[in-house]
Amino acid sequence: TGSLTIQGDGSLEVVGNAEEGIAGEMHLNINGGTIHVTSKDDGLNANNDNISIITINDGYLYIAAGGDGIDSNGALTINGGTVITLSSLTDANGGLDADGEVLINGGTVIATGERLSTPTTKSSQQSVIVDFGSTQQAGTLVSIQQEEKQLLNFAPALAYRSLLFSSADLEEDISYQVYSGGSATGENVDDVYGTGSYSEGTLKETVTTDSISSYKSRG
Repeated sequence: TGSLTIQGDGSLEVVGNAEEGIAGEMHLNINGGTIHVTSKDDGLNANNDNISIITINDGYLYIAAGGDGIDSNGALTINGGTVITLSSLTDANGGLDADGEVLINGGTVIATGERLSTPTTKSSQQSVIVDFGSTQQAGTLVSIQQEEKQLLNFAPALAYRSLLFSSADLEEDISYQVYSGGSATGENVDDVYGTGSYSEGTLKETVTTDSISSYKSRG
């Protein structure tokens, strides 16, 4: 189809043998709802070169894809909601993949894969991108903390090498510790642990958000 808009408070589940989960030739807009996508190829795709725009304003989106998690042949804008997007490690796939500009202005965004498109400096929300330098097996915990404050305890269902995390809790010019492995308590919903504790992980990197743009670690 040319354009597709999803909104409301309902639920949508795309699973099974679909090559692509949700696709539109021109534009995709997500304004609400709870969406779970499992696909052989891209989870969310808009494939008109240099024209397509994917915009996420609200809602809840979880993607586990055999290709890219979210793939826009044009621009990608995330203004709100919760976005968890996992990709395979084949063909340099990523949870966020856009040929054009990536803007993250709000919401909570967690993306993993081989490589990830970097948000532009025009974004109004901080992001951290971590390249672990080697493949992390599916289920390997990653924790992002700021001193005693835990911002993310996440165990992706798919193997990954890179992770992007964006949240209103991230602040400019603040250092964050990235841990790998270990264990976490609390309820696990779509690979994210809720209120609980994290222990016995290995400190992989300390990263500092030094501008609106993403800080990229290669540790």
